[in-house]
Amino acid sequence: LVDRRQLPTDAQFKGYEPIIIQDIELKTNNVRFLKEKFYSPSQKKSYLAALPVGYEGEFGPGVRSLIIILYYGSGMTEPKIVEFLQDVGVFISEGQVSNLLTKKNESWHQEKNDIYLTGLASSSWQHSDDTSTRVNGHNHYCHVVCNPLYTAYFTRPHKDRLTIISILQNVTEPPFLLNETTPAWLAQFGTPDWAQKIIATWPQTQQLSQAELTTWVQTQLARLNAQQQVRVLEAAALTAYYQQTDMPLVPNLLTDDAPQFRLITRDHSLCWVHDGRHYKKL
Repeated sequence: LVDRRQLPTDAQFKGYEPIIIQDIELKTNNVRFLKEKFYSPSQKKSYLAALPVGYEGEFGPGVRSLIIILYYGSGMTEPKIVEFLQDVGVFISEGQVSNLLTKKNESWHQEKNDIYLTGLASSSWQHSDDTSTRVNGHNHYCHVVCNPLYTAYFTRPHKDRLTIISILQNVTEPPFLLNETTPAWLAQFGTPDWAQKIIATWPQTQQLSQAELTTWVQTQLARLNAQQQVRVLEAAALTAYYQQTDMPLVPNLLTDDAPQFRLITRDHSLCWVHDGRHYKKL
């Protein structure tokens, strides 16, 4: 309200001017459930009603989702999350916070799989790149596959072509297959004719493991150098990738000019930032 003492005598009321002030309120929302309980003397067993979905372990969905947001979205440590929750009246231990972040999270993996499957089908192109990351003291690589509609991350020990093929199928190890399309892949990789003739005698149209295919390559194709032997595995992996129907095929992969991204998809686009470096150098 305007202080009427400050108004001149001819001031006229002209209504109200709205304004929205943003604020936030943090408070607990404890819910008391009454669970039915029965006892069977013949079975010597009690029967207790279950809590609604999301209320297991004495913490509701609000606390569970907030912990995930604070840890993964805000980068808070577990002790600081405990301190924050206790300050607003939630009694929780560091061990319980750790359990909520690491245990019974199968639904998270399924959600990621669903997002990735939908994301691959959402566009005719996908962007991919990788960066070094440490896992338990060892060098790994964090791979990203994305377009403007989604982003998915994968941490793997390597960043070779076999790894890229496995990521596009959302598996840790790519399946391998030999069929009538394999010779075309072998030809693109420059596999010698004598090696292709031997490969044609191996089991066709049946899924192979990396271990058994590697054994055949190392014993029957020992004359090939290490890089050529890997190309045989890549040809079989690409054959399997284009044969499978579980994951959408990527028509166009947008990446930098790293060799592991080449020859995987029908079209290969290069990032303009990397191309621009050459003009900047000139």
